[in-house]
Amino acid sequence: MGKLTRLKIRILEEGLTQREICRRSGLDEAILSLISNGKYIPDRLQRVKIAEAMGTREVDLFDDANE
Repeated sequence: MGKLTRLKIRILEEGLTQREICRRSGLDEAILSLISNGKYIPDRLQRVKIAEAMGTREVDLFDDANE
């Protein structure tokens, strides 16, 4: 199992699928999977797109959102 990131926790809590988040954000499913498993650090635009797709704030999903 991959790293339990805040993003992954929120996806599970909200009952969303990665496919739905990708559809809303325009991101590739493979990239979102890597991000949610802590294997890829998203850039600022990717973080914003994911947060908007989930209806939340970037800082609620990513540890480095304030950097």
